[in-house]
Amino acid sequence: MNIVADFGRIKAELIGVDDGLCLILNRDEDRKVSLATVKTFGTGNTLFYLPVAPLYDLLTDDSNKALAELLLSVMAYLHQITGIPHFREDYVYLESIYAMIEEYTADGGYWEDKDEEKYILDHFEMIHTKGDYTLKRMSDKKAADCLGKRTERFKGKNGLDKELLACAEKLAALHIEYPYRSVMDGMQTPNETDADDGYIRAEQYLCFYWSSVDCLQDQLLETVNAELNEYSAIEEPVSIQYFDRVQEMPLHGMDYERRLFEILHELSDILYDLEYGKLNGKDQ
Repeated sequence: MNIVADFGRIKAELIGVDDGLCLILNRDEDRKVSLATVKTFGTGNTLFYLPVAPLYDLLTDDSNKALAELLLSVMAYLHQITGIPHFREDYVYLESIYAMIEEYTADGGYWEDKDEEKYILDHFEMIHTKGDYTLKRMSDKKAADCLGKRTERFKGKNGLDKELLACAEKLAALHIEYPYRSVMDGMQTPNETDADDGYIRAEQYLCFYWSSVDCLQDQLLETVNAELNEYSAIEEPVSIQYFDRVQEMPLHGMDYERRLFEILHELSDILYDLEYGKLNGKDQ
């Protein structure tokens, strides 16, 4: 009872110091129990879906090769090293969502207008081909390895170029400090849920997809949100600080996660501007 009382008192005091810290009793594989503090990096219930359509457009247009190569290196690094999946990979969540919408369309009756139905099916055929092309290019190890060099020699011509350069520089700096660190390394199953209850997995809200402005965008997001709203828990980056062993440094800074998700926010804005500008005939 003394242990229970002390545990409750320390837990309450920790919340007063940092409401993001949680005190736990951890049991390892050898059934040894130790005291630890846990801190979770909150992702804000945000869908970090990064469109690859702008990358395809740049890679297949020789008018701005330097910008295309820089964006390719940024997205290749995020895919290969950071661990963000691509919608054209097997067993990826968004791949299954796209497949479900395509199946509904192919079965007929989902769209009242037959011309619209054909347009949607043709659109799926297009994103399969172009999506596979971007996946192949983003999976090329050389593209990720060249991030630093391409960042150093890139000369921005306008505001959007400079925004992408700033984003690439932050990612290159993050790689130097945390070489080959993946965002998936720190993900942990939520403690408050049972495996049978289900929870939002990291790859369900972190993914490359086709486009943020195409004819499938609204339906895709409606389908995803309807499904994910069924869950009350989410898999997010977690750091654990143990007190029964010597550790080199405190683990609750979450510096990697903070900087990475800041980059993802900035890159999302850049990709949307690239797509929206093209859609409206603007010169970016």
